Amino acid sequence: MSKLLLTLTLVLAISSTPIMVKAAEIEGAEVLKFGIFKSEVVRSEAAAGAAAGSKGIVRNAVLVTQTTRIPARTGTQFGFQYAVKGSPVDAKIRVTNKYLHPLVQNPQTKKSFTSQTTRATQKIGKAVFVGYTFDHDWELVPGEWTIQVYSRGKKLAEKSFQVVK
Repeated sequence: MSKLLLTLTLVLAISSTPIMVKAAEIEGAEVLKFGIFKSEVVRSEAAAGAAAGSKGIVRNAVLVTQTTRIPARTGTQFGFQYAVKGSPVDAKIRVTNKYLHPLVQNPQTKKSFTSQTTRATQKIGKAVFVGYTFDHDWELVPGEWTIQVYSRGKKLAEKSFQVVK
């Protein structure tokens, strides 16, 4: 009986001991490539912070032209590929992507925007593409467009582009 009690006590002690999980440590990010990209759209997701009300989920983003000068044409996709530095490698982190740009107005909602935000999950050490695609004529506004990536309130990466007619 005392063996059973001792075993049960040990099991309870072990199962009630908190397990310490180390949080991901983020050191920053490195911009690897930037400019005009081509990618495959996998699906669209609702995104309240986006002017069109949705964001495209893409894969296989390939750099077509390295440049910061972007033509204002429907279908043009631009942005940058980056990797978050930190540990442990492959740890998942939440990021917020911010898009700062000249005034655009969605004609369907009548809402005007000078910035947009989307959120995503990514892995430390993995190259990831963040970008913007001109899907609508009303988005084709020349001027400076800046894409920023944040995690835990800290800016990790930023790249500015000059959109031209």
